[in-house]
Formats: sequence, structure tokens, C-alpha cells
Amino acid sequence: MPISILGMTYKYLGELEKAIEILYKSLEVNTNNLGMKILALTDILICEFIIGEFNQVPKHYKEIAHLIDKGGLQEIKEEKNILHSVVFPKFVSEVYTTIVESAHLSLKSKIPHIGESHCLSFAYQSLFISSQTKYIQPFLIEGGKAFHLAKNNKNKWKSSLVKQIEKYKSSEEIFISFGEIDCRADEGILQFAKKKKLNIEQVCFETVNNYINYMELTLSPFFSSRYYFGVPAPVILNLTPTHLDKTRIELIKFFNQVLKNEVLRRDLFFIDVFELTTNENFENNKIHMIDNTHLSSTCLPLLFKKHLYSKSN
Repeated sequence: MPISILGMTYKYLGELEKAIEILYKSLEVNTNNLGMKILALTDILICEFIIGEFNQVPKHYKEIAHLIDKGGLQEIKEEKNILHSVVFPKFVSEVYTTIVESAHLSLKSKIPHIGESHCLSFAYQSLFISSQTKYIQPFLIEGGKAFHLAKNNKNKWKSSLVKQIEKYKSSEEIFISFGEIDCRADEGILQFAKKKKLNIEQVCFETVNNYINYMELTLSPFFSSRYYFGVPAPVILNLTPTHLDKTRIELIKFFNQVLKNEVLRRDLFFIDVFELTTNENFENNKIHMIDNTHLSSTCLPLLFKKHLYSKSN
């Protein structure tokens, strides 16, 4: 197995120290392959950030930007890997600037936040919860969809979830952020429904229900309080929304409503991210975002003050 792939495998399993060690070795092997160096540095940056080794984030970000300027992206074959190498370093670097002065790693108690990249938005922020101040520990399942977790078969995203839970069983709470990828224009529910010629709302409803069923079966034995985050309202780049834009807006509205209803019906906690981020046209109000996809770290207190729901309220 190539060194870089082995490093990525460890990353998916949450064994980040091993992943970092192997990815650094891949830098030594691939000295002339700028594309491989970009990919390895991107994964190193992500892994070091998650385990709380912040000092190297600015350095890695500059190195990646330098390699991109030298044409390194042209040596990366897959479009998804190019996007990964452009979006993730910038996003993590932006989050880093908001926590470098306020990281609460000295706190004894932490709350795991499981999800795709959205779990990084609130990394290392402190929160007063259950009569105690705790910090939020990101728990990344990269590329994970509600759809992946809703499926009956085993897959790498479920394996990552089960493997990483072992580290966080001491926490009473867990935060959960999946669904944004499911609601994108070029993948997820829209494309699946189109390919299979199925009703979009039916696919959405089944995905959300099966996703929550699996998560509750997996998480409830270990975490007494489960907090599900909704999906932000979509950032619409076109001056006049296209038919696809409008379809996606309706999907995200429906996804959030089904998720909220099902979470509250099961007496769980729901954080209504859509309510915070939407304008009168159900597009993103662009007030609380760090980029076109991810929430800003600064909106966490507002979410818990005004947009936290439980069955009792």
C-alpha cells in the first residue's frame, strides 16, 4: 500500500498520530511530486489541528499555497482531491485564527463533535453546559453523509464512527453534524433521486429517518445527551436563482424540517442552524458564515441561546 494511502486510512480510523507520522514520511518520498506534497500537507494540517497541535497550521497553510502557486494542483488527477486541497487548508486556517487565543485545552471535560467538515467550525470553543464549562473536540468523518450512515451495509464512514467513539465515552454530551453534503447540488439526495427517478422528498425523508435510527442505536448507549445540528441555508451565487438553486433551497428546507421533527419526537436536542442562517427567501443571509459552506465559530453562543430546541420547548 502506498505511504500516502496508508496515512489516509489511519486518518479515517481516527488514529491521527499514526497518520501524521506516515504522512510526513510520504513528504520525504515524494519530494518531486508537488501534487502529492499538497495532498499530504493538507491531511497533516487537518490531523494536527484536530489533535490540538496548532503551531504548525500557519506554516503548513503557507507551504500549501506556495506549492499551488508553483502549479502543484495540475499534478493532482481527481477533481475532488483538488477541491479538498483548496478548501480545507483555507477553512482550517480561518478557524485557527478564531481559537488561537481562546483554546481551552486545559479544561478537563470536552464534548466530542462528530461530523464532516462542519464539526471543525466550533473546534476548541468553550461552552457552559450541564453546569460545567467544557471545550468542543472535533471528531472528523471526512466526506460523511447522512446517506452513508443510513445505509444497511457496512462502509468506511460507519467504521470510522464506531472506531472513534471509543475515545469519547467519558462525555455525557455529543454534537452531531451531518447533512450538508447530502443537500448539495452536484451530489447527495438530488443526484441520487434524479438517477433512480425517485421523489426527492421521499428520498430525503427515508435518508433522515434511517440516519437518525443508526446514530441513536450507535450513540445512545454511551452519550446521554445528543445534539443534532441542522444544515445551513444555501449560499446562492447566481444573481437570479436557477431552477436547480430553487430545487436545492426546497430540499434544504425539507431536510431541516424532517430532521428537526424526528429529533424532537425522540426527545433529543436540535440546533436550528437553518433558522439562524436564512433570509426571507430561504437563502443564506451570509451573516454567520466563515465561507460559502461553513459556519463561523463566533455563532456558537447565539445558536445555543436562541436556536436550541428540545421536546419541552
